[in-house]
Amino acid sequence: MSKLGANVRSIAERRHWSFRPDQKNWTDAEQAELDRLREAFSAEHLKIECSHTDEGDPWCIVYDRRRSAVLLHIARIDRHYVVVWPDQGRPATQALSIAKAVSLAIDIGRRAQA
Repeated sequence: MSKLGANVRSIAERRHWSFRPDQKNWTDAEQAELDRLREAFSAEHLKIECSHTDEGDPWCIVYDRRRSAVLLHIARIDRHYVVVWPDQGRPATQALSIAKAVSLAIDIGRRAQA
């Protein structure tokens, strides 16, 4: 592969994936997007908790204390972002960017609360 081709590939990879494959925590850029989630679900009865699995995949949940139920779950798994709404009977949704995943989570999560 030419040097130019390698550079273009490297730039494309960095643009699309802002984390290392072995990274266990959310990156600063991902945290900034998750702050949107925190702002959208800032009601007193909602709790947001973030951690990572034993395998190192980071996740966050929005927990509704009034209903004692998880409203939504968002995680990074194998370089994809997955959003799940456990009590809505919706299939899990994948997104290629954290921004898209958070926007989707906010939109559907708000409708679920209405």
